[in-house]
Amino acid sequence: MVGTRPEAIKLAPVCLALRRTRRVVPIIVCTGQQADLAPRTLAEFGLLPTLSLAPDLLHSPTFARTSRLAGRLATALRRPAGKPLDLILVQGDTLSAVAGAMAGRWLEVPVGHVEAGLRSGDPSDPWPEEQNRRAIAKLAVLHFAPTVQAWRNLVAEGIPQDRITLTGNTGIDAVRLARSWTPMLDTATAGLLSGPAPVLATAHRRNGFGRFQGALAEALNRLAGLGDTVVFVTHTNPRATDPVAARLAPAVQILPPAGFGAFQRLLAHAAAVITDSGGLQEEATVLSRPAVVIRARTERPEAIAAGARLAAPDPGAIVAQTHAARTDPPRPRARWLFGDGYAADRVALRIADFLNAPRTAVGPVATDRLTAAPLTGGAMARQVIE
Repeated sequence: MVGTRPEAIKLAPVCLALRRTRRVVPIIVCTGQQADLAPRTLAEFGLLPTLSLAPDLLHSPTFARTSRLAGRLATALRRPAGKPLDLILVQGDTLSAVAGAMAGRWLEVPVGHVEAGLRSGDPSDPWPEEQNRRAIAKLAVLHFAPTVQAWRNLVAEGIPQDRITLTGNTGIDAVRLARSWTPMLDTATAGLLSGPAPVLATAHRRNGFGRFQGALAEALNRLAGLGDTVVFVTHTNPRATDPVAARLAPAVQILPPAGFGAFQRLLAHAAAVITDSGGLQEEATVLSRPAVVIRARTERPEAIAAGARLAAPDPGAIVAQTHAARTDPPRPRARWLFGDGYAADRVALRIADFLNAPRTAVGPVATDRLTAAPLTGGAMARQVIE
């Protein structure tokens, strides 16, 4: 189930791994939440949707959109291609993820949740993501925890341990795969890669609408005034980025939303990243890039343990934390806190075993990584920061 660009990034490696098992046939359903961006991101991984829903163009509250999408998905998935579904797999905490889990419950199809167990501890921050992931936990039967802390959170909430698999984060798999790509780069991005390391900034969460946007713009203007190359990468939601872009000084460069491969090149070259994105916290950690998270709290404490810094939505705080993050960069082994880059293989094998999918006689599995032993809490806990 893919609705947004982050879902496409983190589920694409799982789809590829499921294919490699030769035991499960994945059906990729695009929900229409980001009707253009999600399929384009899948295409970077060589994947195409099996089924795409038309986007919901009605303007209505989040709860109404969620229930409406759940109903549309339940109708579309009742018997795709004339065959009943064995499992619905959702990722993260989006509207599409919770709607997909609801559709699975209505259809009496088991639900698997990739990136399960993330918790900020505050049901209202981030909203509605924290509520969504907690709701999905009540609907899923398979929980794929990306970190030891996520595994502990699920256990503390009463999820049976035999339903939880510690996998690592599939977003790190996507970063690993992107390293082998040669992405198409526009002139602006190519120029940035050949120049001084920039400070990158992104913003998209609805919690940040309002005062947050003005504070971010002022912080970026101050950094540019101090001589940094500052780049603000916009989001497809104009409400998230237009108020920031409108306040930026001419010295701050504004880029349109970048493809995953191109953005990974830019991130790897960056001096620091300022963001409210969850996925970017993970990607910056694995690439050892200093990160400033403009939020009061994060559901990814591993990023903070690796050296990322929280900053209040205040220009002075953002600038100060950016300087501090660059002075004290991430520790060398911090990249392992989110896994080893082969989480998707563990997800795929757990799904195949859960479904009792028979092994094919077609030939050997395409990669030896699929035979790797699953992670355990102890194994990941030993991946400590030096």
